[in-house]
Amino acid sequence: MSHRSLNILVVLAIFFIKRNLWVEKMANQMDENDIEITICKGDYSHIGSAEVGVKLVHRPTNITVYSLKKKSQYANKVIALELLKLELVKQRFE
Repeated sequence: MSHRSLNILVVLAIFFIKRNLWVEKMANQMDENDIEITICKGDYSHIGSAEVGVKLVHRPTNITVYSLKKKSQYANKVIALELLKLELVKQRFE
C-alpha cells in the first residue's frame, strides 16, 4: 500500500468516527417526553392476542415508525427507537 493510499484511509476513518459521534450525540439529545409510544397487537398466530408491536411518534416532527419484526415487545421498542433516531438524522440532512 502506498503512502498516499494510507493517508486517504486515515482521513476516511477520522471522518466516519466524527460522523458517528455526531449521530450519537444528536440521538442522545432526543427528549423522551417528545415520543408517544403506542403498543399494538402482533400478527403472530401462535401468540394469540399478545401486544408485541410498537409504534413511536416523535411529536415535534410528527415522524412515525413501527416495529412488528420481533416476537418481543421490548425488542420491537428497541428497533423502533433506532429507526426513529435514523429518521431524525435523515431529516436533519435533508
